[in-house]
Amino acid sequence: MIGTLISLAAAGLAVWKTVPELVRSRMWRDLLWFSVLLLVSVLLAVLRSTGTPLPNPLDLILAVFQPVSDWLFGPPFAS
Repeated sequence: MIGTLISLAAAGLAVWKTVPELVRSRMWRDLLWFSVLLLVSVLLAVLRSTGTPLPNPLDLILAVFQPVSDWLFGPPFAS
């Protein structure tokens, strides 16, 4: 519970300090990316603080690059 509150407070502080300047400068693209990245990071932080199991990102990287590796270097040797 306290981890969730800390994550939300940190996100609120980041929004409070950053968003007014982005709006004043009419930096809409930067505001969009800031919002998307902040939303994803807060969501992951809240899920982690509540103990929800999260997938390992290395599994996705391996699934993407293993076929490329097999194509370039051939399948691994069987022992």
